Amino acid sequence: MTTYLLYHAISYMGDEYSDIMSKLERDKKLKKEVYNAMYKTLGGVEVYFFDERKKNWEYQGEFYETGPIASNTQILPFTSDIGNTPNKIKIKLLFNKGLWRFADVRLARIDTSVEPEWITPNILMLNDTLGAEELLNLSSDDKRLITFPGEVYDLKYKIPCAEDKYHVFLSSKGYYLEWMRSNWLKDKNLYKLHQMFKNPKKWLKKETEKYTFYESQMEEDFKNSRIQQSDKKLQNLLYSNH
Repeated sequence: MTTYLLYHAISYMGDEYSDIMSKLERDKKLKKEVYNAMYKTLGGVEVYFFDERKKNWEYQGEFYETGPIASNTQILPFTSDIGNTPNKIKIKLLFNKGLWRFADVRLARIDTSVEPEWITPNILMLNDTLGAEELLNLSSDDKRLITFPGEVYDLKYKIPCAEDKYHVFLSSKGYYLEWMRSNWLKDKNLYKLHQMFKNPKKWLKKETEKYTFYESQMEEDFKNSRIQQSDKKLQNLLYSNH
């Protein structure tokens, strides 16, 4: 749902998108108010463990993230000692119905900590062409790789020993620039944008039916929202004016 909220907010901004985002970046207090408005309304995933001795649900921690649509795995170490529980271990998740989707929930024992082996890409293909300079920029701590809409990167890694079993994790950092789509401009509505963050409960109730319909097809819609050439021209225009 948070992905749905993000793109709705952007479409409500219309051709004032870059103005509004710049204002949020400059005004830290306003930025915090906007962020907290939805967070306080939607909340995260609270995790509780039932303590048989105290006969009470003990709070262990909370998950919260804005998106993504892609599958994600979270690990939460418990603060309570559950190893000596005499009966069945009882875990409770408290969250806003409809906000999250779970494939499964597992309980695991953390015995020892391990150090991951860091592997950087050894081959980079940019739109099916070998990108030696791009690979150098990506692998260097002193340089930056800047990507643009329409570019497709294929990163290849060399695993040290193919016979060993690995759990692979992707670690990356950088800045994500959300490009405005031309077909979103027609949805500009600053009143709804204001209502979205000043009275989120009311806005969410009105959007329930629309979201229920959108949820069934959002993965496909998201994948198909590719940047078109007309969108690039629009984005250049927006940034040249601000």
